Amino acid sequence: MRKLPHAAIPAAMFPIITDLPPSVYEGIGKVVSAHAFLETQVTELLFELSKIDYPIGRVTLKYQAASERFKTVKKLLVLHGFSPPELNLNELFKQIETCCRVRDELSHGVWVQTPQGKLALRLTKGDYETEDGIADRSFIPQANEIPDTHYDQARNIILLTANAVARLKAESTAFLKGQHAAAE
Repeated sequence: MRKLPHAAIPAAMFPIITDLPPSVYEGIGKVVSAHAFLETQVTELLFELSKIDYPIGRVTLKYQAASERFKTVKKLLVLHGFSPPELNLNELFKQIETCCRVRDELSHGVWVQTPQGKLALRLTKGDYETEDGIADRSFIPQANEIPDTHYDQARNIILLTANAVARLKAESTAFLKGQHAAAE
């Protein structure tokens, strides 16, 4: 499919909606809350691998998205010589990136009303398919209707990802303690 230039895409301006239904606010809260747990797990894993106390880590390290922090985690795992036997770190990283994208879309997104009167989330990153080709969302945002099931599905995926990070934290912490005991 060909990529469309900006001039070839008809502009679509949708009215912004600031008063959302309670179910949407509840759904956003579920996703954001689950994502905070994922960020905490990645941050604590980073602190463990960096061998720094949690309060020191919270004071000295600036905020980063979980996906950015996990890049550092992967490097520290290599530095320590730890490779989790039953976990593909690249796949886990991709899953964390997806979780971050979903959370960012919902927590920073603008809600609009489509010409059909439907509530939709305005997406402004990446590309999407149109009948005429691939459109760049930074040129023409996409109005994406969000089904009611999306929030619980996203929350569950984020929690599964956070639990995978928690298992990695437990395994790598045990590995580091074993290295420390062997050195003594």
